[in-house]
Amino acid sequence: MARKGLTTPDNKPRGGGGGGSHSQSSSHSSQKHNTPGSASQDSVTTEAVLARLAKAKDIESTLETLASSKKASGSKLSASDEKMQQALRLQLCEVLSDVILNDPALAHSHDAIGRLWKVCFYGRINDIRTRIVKEKSRARKRHAAGEREQSQQHGSMSESAAKKIASDLERQLKQFLKEAIQLYKYIIERYVKELMPLSQSQTSNMSGDQEHEEERQLVVIASLYRMQIHLGDLHRYS
Repeated sequence: MARKGLTTPDNKPRGGGGGGSHSQSSSHSSQKHNTPGSASQDSVTTEAVLARLAKAKDIESTLETLASSKKASGSKLSASDEKMQQALRLQLCEVLSDVILNDPALAHSHDAIGRLWKVCFYGRINDIRTRIVKEKSRARKRHAAGEREQSQQHGSMSESAAKKIASDLERQLKQFLKEAIQLYKYIIERYVKELMPLSQSQTSNMSGDQEHEEERQLVVIASLYRMQIHLGDLHRYS
């Protein structure tokens, strides 16, 4: 069954990674871009969207396993595990973004917007901010102890090293927030276009499905409300 959706152009912003630039692409990103509501618009089947949602669930399960392992061991993730976590988060961001863009109704019923925010952005932002606070606290303690005392403690981190880590994390957070804001602005813009009045010919073509379209627009409005809140939070963190 085909459903009308917002197709995803090649220049869709990426987000959800570790804070650097990302070149990975999603399977839907190569779809042709058309104006929402266009009679010639490419359609995406319900089965394809459900398959993306199933993939998102698998990725979330893997991320939960990594998080549980970290909690159980009481130690930091290894560099390889952290890299895997960032790659999975980016992949999840791609999948959920595609679902949100291609089928607002299914995205709404499966809470794709809430999952995108919580798993791809909110958790990562809190993690980086917490690490920044810890490194700045470490730097202050090292400063209070004095560099001479530090040099006598084998394996201890110097004040300058802690400051550098904190500075690197701040740059990472800034880039991460920039990418997240770009993605949210893009999705919001596409949803706003969904609410624009259709031409008379387009309205005539869908006159028999007016009730479904009205329900769809209510879903789009509710989704826009949530995404605007998340966008506001991203600006606040910035």
